[in-house]
Amino acid sequence: MSKFPSSIISFSTKVNGAVIDAGDINSPQDEITALETKVGKDGSADTTSLDYKVTNAASGGGGHVQTANKGGTGQTSYTKGDILAASSSSVLGKIAVGADGQALIADSTATNGVRWGGAGSISSTIAVSSVWTKPANIGANSMVFVELWGGGGSGAGAAANLEAGGGGGGGYASGWFRASVLSASVLVATGQGGASRPSSGHGQPGGNSIFDTQSSLLTAYGGGGGSPDTSNGCGGGGGGIKAQGGTANDSTPGIGGGSTYFSSVFGGEGGAGIASTISAYYGGGGGGAALTACGVVAQAIYGGGGGSGVSSSVMAARGGLSRFGGAGSKGSILGASVTSVLSGSIPGGGGGGSHGAGSSGEGGKGMVKISTFL
Repeated sequence: MSKFPSSIISFSTKVNGAVIDAGDINSPQDEITALETKVGKDGSADTTSLDYKVTNAASGGGGHVQTANKGGTGQTSYTKGDILAASSSSVLGKIAVGADGQALIADSTATNGVRWGGAGSISSTIAVSSVWTKPANIGANSMVFVELWGGGGSGAGAAANLEAGGGGGGGYASGWFRASVLSASVLVATGQGGASRPSSGHGQPGGNSIFDTQSSLLTAYGGGGGSPDTSNGCGGGGGGIKAQGGTANDSTPGIGGGSTYFSSVFGGEGGAGIASTISAYYGGGGGGAALTACGVVAQAIYGGGGGSGVSSSVMAARGGLSRFGGAGSKGSILGASVTSVLSGSIPGGGGGGSHGAGSSGEGGKGMVKISTFL
């Protein structure tokens, strides 16, 4: 027994205001024709038909991929982790999931205005004295991590009858600060490297790097300059957590900015004829002396390495190294074809001494790095 009639037998009920006016129906075929006109069939082009509104991409209906300005997404497939973000007022785009541990970061340069990146941190490096502006979206309890390197001291210049010591490396300092204790704008000083010595004479100390110059919340001290001497020019002291490294005085090494010449864990060692091989930890490495200390300039862990000294016949193979700071430059016996020694590396490497014509190595510039954890 059929549940539905195989054809429309009669249509006699008239409903005033109906879409299909029963008064216009004269036969079962008229009924079918009227329905097809209103419902549509086989991709009808009639924009008033239901079929057109549901299936045609140019309509405002459903049943096909809808653009964002018509209530859809414009997408036909997704991968696990995909998110949608607008690239304009009418276009939604997919952003694939980031790596494990990453966070979604607002970025006006990205196509969709956001990107995946490091989880909630903003880092900036300040190479010259400037103003650090606290991020607008930072919370009162957010933490700010500041790292500073002082500038390296420059090496001494030595005439033909003198020996030249290397410059001390700049020290390192770091500190955590709650965002609520910091001003909206903080003045920052980045220590410059000690200037190269263009003729015979003492090297110049490196400048201090300071976070908040008005209250000196944190300071990394610069390294001292090297010294020329007739028998054994000495190296400048490395910058420490207490003070700037001392500039060497003839045959007296510059004192490190921690507490002692040779073994201060928190200061830099001053390079001397018996330079210590113990590494400065936070302080910069001391500059090397001209003779017996050549090749054993003090190393550093966080601060800059010391520059090496040089005599009339002996120069170190390299300057002092550093794990996280800049390396010191090696000294040079300068001939007519050589005009200068290379600078200490940034941040905070000490400059090497020079013997003969030309300029000594200048100290590497300091650095300020500020990381904000949202």
